[in-house]
Amino acid sequence: MGLSLAERKKLEALIKAAISDAKTCTDLARRIIPRQGDIQDFAYGLICGMLMGNFMELFSNNNGRQPDKDEMTDLFSIMRTHMPSIRHAVIKEL
Repeated sequence: MGLSLAERKKLEALIKAAISDAKTCTDLARRIIPRQGDIQDFAYGLICGMLMGNFMELFSNNNGRQPDKDEMTDLFSIMRTHMPSIRHAVIKEL
C-alpha cells in the first residue's frame, strides 16, 4: 500500500529541514571525517542516513512496527527524488 499522506508529509518536512540546515551536518562531518575519502560524500551520506534513521524512528513510534516492503519502496523513491537537492545543499555549505 505504501506510505500514507501524513507519513509522506513528515518525510518531506524532514528533508526540507535537512536541506535548509545542511550547515549543522557539514560542520559535524568536518569534525568526524575519516582520514580517507571525500568530505562531500561523507557529509551527503551522513545527512541521508540521519534522514532515513529519523523517519524510521518516527514511523516505528507512530505505527508500532517497522515499515513493510511497499512503505520502504516509497521511502527510497522519495529520498531518490530529493537526493540532488541534498547534494547541492552539502556542496553549498562546503
